[in-house]
Amino acid sequence: MNSLKTFMNKVGERVREVAPQGPTIIDGTDPRNEEMEGFVCPTCFVNMPSPELLEKHYSEQHLDPSANYLCPVCKARLTSQSDLEMHYTSNHGDRDFTNHSIEALKEELMELSTNLREEKWYSEELRKEVERFQEAFKKKGNEEDDGAYVHKKLLSSEVVLLRKQLAEALEQMSSLRGEKDGLEHRASDFAVEKAELRASLDSLQAEKVVLETDIEELRNNLISIENSKQEEIEKLKLEFSKYENSIESKTKEAQSLKETERALQQDLKLKSESLATLKEDLRNLKFEIDLMKKKLQEEFVEGKTESEDNSLHEKEKEIDSLKKALQESESSKQHAGELLKEKMKVVDDLEDKISSITNTVNKKNDKIQVLETTLNEELLNTQKIQDNKEELEHYLNITRKEVDCANENLTKLTLKNEHLEKDILKHVARINELEEQNKIKDDELVIVQKRTEELDKCLASSNSQLVETLETLHKKNETITEIENTFKKVVQEKEVFCQKLKLAEDEIHEHKQAVSVLQLGKSTLEKEAETLNQRIISLENQIKLEGEQKTKMKNQITHLEKDLTKLKQSHNEELSQLHENNTQLEQERNTLIGELNSLKFNIGNLADEKQNIATENSHLKERIKDFNADLQEKQERENKLNETIRELKNTISEYEAKNKEYQSKISSLKTQISSLEENGRNDQSRISEIEGRLAAQEAEMAGLAGDKLELEDCNKTKLSCVSYLKVKVEASVEEQKIILERCVKAETEVERIQTQLTQLRRKLDDSTAALHELGRENQSLQMETAKLSGRKWAEDSEVMKCMKCQKTFSMTVRRHHCRNCYQIFCNDCSSKQASLEQNKKPVRVCDACYTEIVAKF
Repeated sequence: MNSLKTFMNKVGERVREVAPQGPTIIDGTDPRNEEMEGFVCPTCFVNMPSPELLEKHYSEQHLDPSANYLCPVCKARLTSQSDLEMHYTSNHGDRDFTNHSIEALKEELMELSTNLREEKWYSEELRKEVERFQEAFKKKGNEEDDGAYVHKKLLSSEVVLLRKQLAEALEQMSSLRGEKDGLEHRASDFAVEKAELRASLDSLQAEKVVLETDIEELRNNLISIENSKQEEIEKLKLEFSKYENSIESKTKEAQSLKETERALQQDLKLKSESLATLKEDLRNLKFEIDLMKKKLQEEFVEGKTESEDNSLHEKEKEIDSLKKALQESESSKQHAGELLKEKMKVVDDLEDKISSITNTVNKKNDKIQVLETTLNEELLNTQKIQDNKEELEHYLNITRKEVDCANENLTKLTLKNEHLEKDILKHVARINELEEQNKIKDDELVIVQKRTEELDKCLASSNSQLVETLETLHKKNETITEIENTFKKVVQEKEVFCQKLKLAEDEIHEHKQAVSVLQLGKSTLEKEAETLNQRIISLENQIKLEGEQKTKMKNQITHLEKDLTKLKQSHNEELSQLHENNTQLEQERNTLIGELNSLKFNIGNLADEKQNIATENSHLKERIKDFNADLQEKQERENKLNETIRELKNTISEYEAKNKEYQSKISSLKTQISSLEENGRNDQSRISEIEGRLAAQEAEMAGLAGDKLELEDCNKTKLSCVSYLKVKVEASVEEQKIILERCVKAETEVERIQTQLTQLRRKLDDSTAALHELGRENQSLQMETAKLSGRKWAEDSEVMKCMKCQKTFSMTVRRHHCRNCYQIFCNDCSSKQASLEQNKKPVRVCDACYTEIVAKF
């Protein structure tokens, strides 16, 4: 009981020492926030408008008995580590990580150091109580000395294990601290990188905006240029369609005129033919008239009859009628010539018109070409603009990608920061756990040390007795181990010899199989060599035959090439002759055309010459067709010869490739034969070596058989020794059973001590619960003191409305100060009175303060 009282007194002193760690407020000012007024939370420094909300906030966030996790920034208490992480990421994740995290870690380290001191003090108290219990156990007696020795051994092993665990925990602590420092350093580096990336992102976004404006301007310019070009193109298309329509109409007129000209020419031909017939008739008539005149003259000279005169008159009449017909035909001929001249004039006029139209069309075509060139230039310009646009878009895409990359890097960095924060929190939690484990292990170490001291004192007497028994046991064990080792060695040697025998037999069998395989391989190789030699001979014969064929083919190719050259020469000569004939014909045609132009007026001669020329032209065309047919036949022959030459060349190349393949096969076969011969030699040498090894192994086998017999004799003698030693081992096992029974008794005592320890731990838990209650009371008192010290007398000039009902103050609605919270209210909201510690009489108080004071009392 006295120890509990001292424990509670020390806890109270610790609470009083911890109490001043809250916010120091002098004259109503807070060092963290000088302008903070109203009701401030003493742990997280959040400003509240009313004390009820402050109490609610404090009870919800700071007075939870299960809330053992404290936020390092706002000091809010949370129930679990996941809640703490969620709270930290949601409320403090966007702030500057470096300063807050370092401050939070420093504060956590301070708290951890204070907790360590407290835990050390608790461990000292527990150690003292354990010492008292151990003294009480010492008084009970020293009856169980034999079991205590074993228990001491167990405890010493436990101490060693605990020390190892402590060393590991200390190493983990140092590594965690190093990790923590590294994480802090990385966090600062990440913050710098984050700032740099944000700056680069801002610059890239500015560049992006500028580029987007440039692209929009270029797009607008492009759209306007394209619209103007489309309008010009449409205008040109309309003009072009008009000109095409006019050309089509003119061509139709020209075709109709050509048709009329052809009809007139046909009429002319018919009339010229009729004229020619009339001329022939006239000639015949003239000839007859001349004959008649001669006859008449002769008759006139001779003096013929009047009847003949009458016939002469009739003939003259016929001549007159024929002359009239001739005159009429000449007049019709002249009329037809005049008509022809008129038609020719019309044709010339039409040709002039057509030439003028063609000139205009050519001019328009030139204009269209100029416009097309301008259009092409503009299209090139548009393409250039589009290329520039594409380049800008490409650059924009690159910048966008860079921005996306930067954003991704930012997100990655933020995620890394979050992961680092989580890692830091985990490491902090792990540090706390390790420190708690360290404290527990320190306490256990102290208890174990005390137990070891007691057991050393208790078991000093039993050591002398146990040492003798242990020495005897050790000696027996050593003899047993020696015998077992010798037995094992013998067995191992036996197994090794057996394995060697098996291996030797296997090797002999394998060597015999290898010899048989090699002999078979040798026979097969000899057969293959014979077949290969036969193949080589056959291949050489084939190569010779192919060489002869090759020479024959080459001779054929040379003959064919000579024939080809001859054919080409003859073909070229014929072509030159044809060209000469063609040139001559063209010259004749030109001369004929010139004659036709000069002899337009002489229509009859023209028609005859035209017919001659047409016949000659048809003859010439037939000759040209014949020449072309000959040419085609010769070209076909030449193509066929070329194809045959190509086929022959392909066959030659194939034969050459085959020749190369056969030569390569021959060389590979020769190399195979040489390698097989070498393998045969190597196999023969290996066979001789294997036979020598077989002889040596057979000799070894004979020696091993003798060794085996000797080892079997030794084994028999050693087995008899082993049976004797087994009897001794059984006796020692019985002794060990007795010792184990003593150990079980010692374990029961240990369990009883552990139950006492659990009772002590329960007492410790009760004391910690009392400590938590005291801490809560202290926090509530701190809250009240902070609330009272944070209150400030409100100035009349600053407050224009009631703090509760929000009425504006005027001549009728007067200001009234609450004497508890020092805020200004209207008469209705501050009509109640309450007695305070500061004043003897009851004072004006607001409704909220009145309810608070009533609740207190």
